[in-house]
Amino acid sequence: MTPGIDRPERDAFRLAFGQNLKSLRTAARISQETLAARCFVRNDSVSRFERGGAPPRLELLLLLAKSLGVTVGELTEGLVAPTRAASLERMLALVAEQPGSVTRTLASSSELPESYVLQDLRYLTSTRQIRRQGGDWQPNVTEQRQALWPG
Repeated sequence: MTPGIDRPERDAFRLAFGQNLKSLRTAARISQETLAARCFVRNDSVSRFERGGAPPRLELLLLLAKSLGVTVGELTEGLVAPTRAASLERMLALVAEQPGSVTRTLASSSELPESYVLQDLRYLTSTRQIRRQGGDWQPNVTEQRQALWPG
């Protein structure tokens, strides 16, 4: 389960997938039990997917689409991948407020697990919004410096 402030984004994604699945299943006039049997899963798995409890693995997504006679594109139509935008924005703000902080300090400040915070920090580093100097996280002001001091 994904912890933190991005839970609403994740839950909306899962519910939207579940609604797509249920809509396509009912349009195909297939019961949850029949779909589960065709996908080699327990009956409650289809129900859990439709309620937004958990998304299926890739292999199962392919089986669901095949069993319903639709494409994966139809099954996932309208879905937008969760981006963790809220936690990334919060982490960027924390690094700006507390330059030189280590991961543990940022995790404590954000009240999120250290592993989750580290994932956000790695993402922000990969997009060059922050940088790591030694063990500390710093806002990346290279672009700002270049604007102030060209050449």
